Amino acid sequence: MSTSGGLPPAVIDSRKRLKEGRLKLRAQHDSGSPSLQVCAHQTDLLDSIVLDLVAAASDLIHLSETPGQIAIVAHGGYGRRDLAPYSDVDLMLVHSKAASHEATALAKLLSQWIVDVGCQLGFSLRTPSQAWKLAWSDATVFTSLAESRLLTGSVELFSQYMRGLRQGAKRRGKKLIRSVEQARRAERRKYGETVFLLEPNIKRSRGCLRDIQLVRWIGFAQYGESDLERLHRLGHLASEDYHALRRGYQYLLRLRNEMHFQAGKLQDQLDRALQIRLAEWSGFEGAEGILPVEQFMQEYFEYTSEIRYSSAHFVESVTWQSPVAHSLEHTVGLPVQRDYRVGWRHVWATRSGLARLRRDPAAVLELMAVSSRFGKTIEHQTWREIRSAMLTRSVSEIDQVTIARFLELLSSSGNLAEQLRRLHELRVLEQILPAMTHARCLLQFNQYHKYTVDAHSILAVQCVTDLEQDASLLGIIYRGLKNKTILHLALLIHDLGKGFA
Repeated sequence: MSTSGGLPPAVIDSRKRLKEGRLKLRAQHDSGSPSLQVCAHQTDLLDSIVLDLVAAASDLIHLSETPGQIAIVAHGGYGRRDLAPYSDVDLMLVHSKAASHEATALAKLLSQWIVDVGCQLGFSLRTPSQAWKLAWSDATVFTSLAESRLLTGSVELFSQYMRGLRQGAKRRGKKLIRSVEQARRAERRKYGETVFLLEPNIKRSRGCLRDIQLVRWIGFAQYGESDLERLHRLGHLASEDYHALRRGYQYLLRLRNEMHFQAGKLQDQLDRALQIRLAEWSGFEGAEGILPVEQFMQEYFEYTSEIRYSSAHFVESVTWQSPVAHSLEHTVGLPVQRDYRVGWRHVWATRSGLARLRRDPAAVLELMAVSSRFGKTIEHQTWREIRSAMLTRSVSEIDQVTIARFLELLSSSGNLAEQLRRLHELRVLEQILPAMTHARCLLQFNQYHKYTVDAHSILAVQCVTDLEQDASLLGIIYRGLKNKTILHLALLIHDLGKGFA
């Protein structure tokens, strides 16, 4: 039955409930409720609306005759239950071949009604085998379906679909993981490879929500499990990484909720005007030489830097090294300079080496030199131990050994910029150059800067070391310099006075 306006009562009622529900969610958000709770309540609101529309549509087409052959499945962010106020709603109607006619009729009615209610809808109609086939051939489909959740319908059919998806994903694990990584890299190239963009996309840029979701998707492909807490309990996600991802997740969801509420629509681009408003909303008041918006973005970059590192470590641990391989690498690792070991992929510290690394920046520079010489990355546990120690270590006058090793590092061209980035991530660079503490994640809020002060300073070093391979006159002049140390140091510190009155 339709009203005079052409819309059935169920749709009109749902429109009203959606509008009223969003107002209640805004009040809940403004009162300081945790972001996950607000997102869960938003999901509950949409669940209740979708279920009522399914019931009304089923009655209209007499669907009760095939109750065990159709399942309504939420997926993507809707399946994950972390919807922001104006997020898209992704639904899939899964059906048996025998129920194809009824499923098509329901899909046509349901998809139109949900749009009429005022939701942005992604809708598909598939048998389980069709869903699996698409998931194996398209990383975007796979990552969305990995977040599937049954709303209503046949539990048996949904279980069959999920069982096939989980088992098929594990059988194709390596191939799927490669395709998911490739898709994420392509997205980062479009929305920002670095964390330190001045107008990031809170969903898709580096270190943002998509990197947390990447952990979930790869966890599903490798272990059949996407939930971060369960991955942590099962021993697949390191404790430090789990807590860093959890903190960042809650922070970004709260920001995203506020962005949606302020815009009154889907809004994921953190542009400069929005940054100013969010800085005020966050309570930043500014300090000598630093605007409130610059304080806000410093905090933002701190969270996203942690997300970037923790998600990257999880991906590396899955794609490169099984627990057996890790144990074997430690068994056959070769000793280097007494305190370090080198395996086929990593370099790490012994117990005595860790003790030195925690207290002495010179030891970290020594380890970096070993890492560079052998072309191996520093193992995660060693990296975390160094970083944790440096976070609590007070800056003090450095000794001559540290100075000599740092100047030796600056004398090279090779991968100098990447080594400086690693030292900065480890919080060692600010032990050597204390002004880097102030410059960390510092945004210059004007039209002339694209990166934060620290990222810009290291990028300047990279630009000049890239001249090593440049055939131009500048490249010839650069290669002709016998001592490049002062040039590299000057570029590294050239902007560290920014942000002071």
